Amino acid sequence: MNDRMNMEEIQHILSVLGTEGVLDTLLCVKEQDWATASEIAELMDTHVATAVKRLSGLYDIGILDRRVRKGRTRSAQEYSVISSSFGLDIDLDELVGGATGSPENSEVYLLLLKDIARRFAKFSGRPAEEIITCWGVQKVLDNAEASQEEIIQAIAEALELEVEEYGELTVKSLAVASLDAIGDGQVIENLPSRFFGGIK
Repeated sequence: MNDRMNMEEIQHILSVLGTEGVLDTLLCVKEQDWATASEIAELMDTHVATAVKRLSGLYDIGILDRRVRKGRTRSAQEYSVISSSFGLDIDLDELVGGATGSPENSEVYLLLLKDIARRFAKFSGRPAEEIITCWGVQKVLDNAEASQEEIIQAIAEALELEVEEYGELTVKSLAVASLDAIGDGQVIENLPSRFFGGIK
């Protein structure tokens, strides 16, 4: 966690660590050595889905290790703390250059697109890479010169595809959650109001 990271990675780590109950979850896993989401949920008296979300987030940012525990009828993912101490090294001077380098600041729109894909991955249980492939947005993500307009168009088309599967209210909820997660202090405009107009 001490390697140099870009703004997207730092924002994701801070978002995970700032989630309610994450510290308690981390301490609970440490006490159990290896534990499944069901076991953590029971110990913390919370929903399994909540435990899965917290554990997956901590695994994604490299704080937890994960392996498969084989059972008689089915297998389950179990988690363990990689280290009892960790640090986050942020070079603000380096980030300032990256955040203001482009007049359009397309980076924040790319971050939004990736966060939406990550949320749909967790919601659907599919890998984020598979979702991005289905959306057909990999070309935009790989293009360092992609404009805000191109990225916004990709976001709109991706969400339209998900509406067919999950309905507009669900898609809107996930889109707004992504915007809230990465939009703090960022100027994000011209997004399709059908999905980013707030939950009524």
